[in-house]
Amino acid sequence: MIILDTSIWIEYFKRNLDYKTIIDDFLREKQILAFDFVFGELMQGAKEHEKAKIINIWEILPKLNISGIGFYAGKYSMENKLREKGVGLIDCSIIYATISSKSQLWTLDKKILNNLDKQFLYKP
Repeated sequence: MIILDTSIWIEYFKRNLDYKTIIDDFLREKQILAFDFVFGELMQGAKEHEKAKIINIWEILPKLNISGIGFYAGKYSMENKLREKGVGLIDCSIIYATISSKSQLWTLDKKILNNLDKQFLYKP
């Protein structure tokens, strides 16, 4: 399964064909896991015409639910000194969720790219 970071969804909603085609295929094949913090970020910055599409995608995708994610992401951050590297708690939660679900993450975020083992990164 693949988790798409906010940066990738933004490219999708901008209709960037380098991303849209691949993501549409993933959606058809049900290979994407929705993570609530990512969709929370999307909703927070959504333009009026994007809101319904974000909600519709959220509703159809399988969800990645990790009880205590905030605590465990903070613990992971502390153990790996991610705060000192400028990685915020939401990005730590995305990293932790990816690792704990044994998924791959597709992201453009340089801080995540520099702090997540390559085996967990999706490269198209």
